[in-house]
Amino acid sequence: MRWQSTGFWGLALALSASGCASYGTAMINPNRQIVTCRATGGGALGVAMASSSHDKCVETYRTAAYLLVDEAGATGISNVSSEDKTVRILKVTENSPASRTGITAGDVIRKVNGQPVTTARDAMTLLFGRAGEKVDLVLAKDREERAVTLTLDPYRKIYGTGK
Repeated sequence: MRWQSTGFWGLALALSASGCASYGTAMINPNRQIVTCRATGGGALGVAMASSSHDKCVETYRTAAYLLVDEAGATGISNVSSEDKTVRILKVTENSPASRTGITAGDVIRKVNGQPVTTARDAMTLLFGRAGEKVDLVLAKDREERAVTLTLDPYRKIYGTGK
């Protein structure tokens, strides 16, 4: 009986007392663009709606080839350019899988995982993956080709929390 006498404000207080939630998930794509899915809700209904909204956001980005930042791996090949179907490495991050195998700026990427690479976009897409995955590269420098295999380090280990 007491519940009925509290009216709207009593109901609002009861719902808000049932909790609140805030969801935030950072995601990254092959071009190192980071997005964050965020949602906040209060009360039983608000928490459920925030959870659903957050999950839909994550799923949408997953279908667009984004990974959770904490799942993503990196080679340390930070910047590439392409001209006349030749993809040249412009920057290699220190203490990365690429630098540890002797890859340097100026190396040309011929193949990634057996696939010919002719554009910067191809290179970035094929070099993208989950931490711990292996990537096979065929590189050229001064007309000499060499093959290397890299194991992707966690993205945050190479680049920290930002881009």
